[in-house]
Amino acid sequence: MLRKGAILKPHFSHYKSTDPCNHYNHPGESQIHRHAKEVFKHTYEAGVSILFNRLCPSCNMTVANPLPPLTAAEVRLEHKFYMDSGPKQADIAIIQEDNPRPASLFIVEICHTHKTKEGDRPEPWIELNATECIRLLDTADVSGSVALNCLRSKTCTHCMDKQYAALDVKSMKWFVENSDDFDWYVRYTLGQRDFTPGNWHRCAHDRLNQDARDDTGGNERIIAKFEKFYKGAPVSVTSRKGIIDYIIDLKEGKVEVDVCGLGTVEIIKNILMNFI
Repeated sequence: MLRKGAILKPHFSHYKSTDPCNHYNHPGESQIHRHAKEVFKHTYEAGVSILFNRLCPSCNMTVANPLPPLTAAEVRLEHKFYMDSGPKQADIAIIQEDNPRPASLFIVEICHTHKTKEGDRPEPWIELNATECIRLLDTADVSGSVALNCLRSKTCTHCMDKQYAALDVKSMKWFVENSDDFDWYVRYTLGQRDFTPGNWHRCAHDRLNQDARDDTGGNERIIAKFEKFYKGAPVSVTSRKGIIDYIIDLKEGKVEVDVCGLGTVEIIKNILMNFI
C-alpha cells in the first residue's frame, strides 16, 4: 500500500498481517508441534535408525528400544482410530500391513506442553518431546542412528523377573489378601510383559480357547502353568461354542463350575481360589 504522510517521503509498504509467521523467531506451540511431527516422519522414512530410551522406574536404568522396521510400513500424521472410549487421533502412526493378518499399529505421540493421558492410546505407543525431536532429528545422518527419550516409563524385564520370583513363593492365602499382586502374578505367568498403567488389562497374554471343541491341547497347557497350586488334584477346562467350565476332581468330590462370560485371568483366579 502507499504511505504518504507529513514527515517521511511517500513510500510503499506491506499490509500488516493478522497472522504473521513467527516460526523461525518466536515459534508457537502449534508450530513446534507440527514441525516435530513432520521432521520425525521425514527422518523415519529416510531410513535413519531411530531408537527410543525408556526409563525403568524400579531400577532407574534406561533401556534402548528400536522402532518398527520401515519395511512395508506407512507413516501417517493425525491418524484417526477408535477405542472403547470413543474416537481418537494419533500424532504419528506407523502402520505395517501384514496380510492376511490385520495391520499392526505403532503410535508416536509428540509432546510440547501437554502429555497424552495413559490409557488413551492402544499399546504399543511412545511419547517424545517435541523440542528434542526437532533438535536431534533435523540434522540426523541417514547412515547413523538417533536415540530419543520416551516420556513414558516402563518396568524392565529384569525387574519384572525379580518381582515374579518374589511372588512365586507366596501361598494362595497370601494372594487372596493381596488382590493386585494376585492379578499381576496370573497375568505374568500367562506371558504378559506389558504392565503400563492405564493399558495393562488390554495387553497380550495366553488365553483359553472358549470354543475348543475336540482340540483342548492349548487349554491344557495354560491350566498346567499353575499346577503347583493344585495339590495333586486333576484340573481340566472344557469348552464348546458359547460354554466354558472347569472341573476339579477333589477328594471331597468333583467340582464343576460354569465360567461362561469370564476372561482367562478371572477363570484362572477362580480355579485357584479352590486351593486356599
